[in-house]
Amino acid sequence: MSHLITLLVLALSTSLGWASCQQSAAPGMPNPDMASEYEMLQAQIAVKNYLATQEQYLNCVQSSRKHNQIIDRMHEIADQYNRKARRYKARMESQDMITELALLDLSI
Repeated sequence: MSHLITLLVLALSTSLGWASCQQSAAPGMPNPDMASEYEMLQAQIAVKNYLATQEQYLNCVQSSRKHNQIIDRMHEIADQYNRKARRYKARMESQDMITELALLDLSI
């Protein structure tokens, strides 16, 4: 019985270690000109999860060249999300300004 428990623990720890040594796929990004707040928040969560998974994957990488490629790709994904988030925020601010102007016109 103790051998069975030992084997189960070993199998579980091996599978967990193997899962962290798989490279994650880059998350999809919404169009900031059309996205809802919910979609942008989902993208933010997906990017954070991607970066965390890739951070774990880096521990499995032996080659410094491959390590640097992964780091570069992580920066690209983070920069891509940040650009889209800035465009989304600019769109929201312009919509707020249009709403304020419309309200000003109504009060005159």
